[in-house]
Amino acid sequence: MITHHSATAPVWKKGQCGRLVRIRDPRVASRLAVMGILPGSKVCVMQVKAWHTGYYLKMDGKNIALRAREAAALEIEF
Repeated sequence: MITHHSATAPVWKKGQCGRLVRIRDPRVASRLAVMGILPGSKVCVMQVKAWHTGYYLKMDGKNIALRAREAAALEIEF
């Protein structure tokens, strides 16, 4: 059985993959939309920086680096 849950940045782990459900911060949403990243996009956590200060994500095949506060605006269903 597969269970799904939403998580914010502090609990993300390397190797997790899921779908972007929504983006809570309009500035982050605008920045990602310019790159073609919208709700429904596939997201994989590629690397987590020390103390969860930043994240390297693969979003719809694009490599993206986000600060923790930017990543916290993303709601991802794993």
